[in-house]
Amino acid sequence: MVGKKWEIICMYKDMLIYRKNGCLEFGNKNYTNGRATSVRSAKNLITRYISKLNKREKRSLGYIKYNV
Repeated sequence: MVGKKWEIICMYKDMLIYRKNGCLEFGNKNYTNGRATSVRSAKNLITRYISKLNKREKRSLGYIKYNV
């Protein structure tokens, strides 16, 4: 579930990009990362993360995303 104080920016490849406590973060129910400094860098990090996953994990991404 999405937190009450999260400012949702956008969805990208079944991952949510949001601002939490003033910091930009992205992720889904299983994976969260707070390294991004901008939306563009968050999208690049998401793409890099997804390319490392195996075929089964890539197919399951749609089922473990946040319900907005």
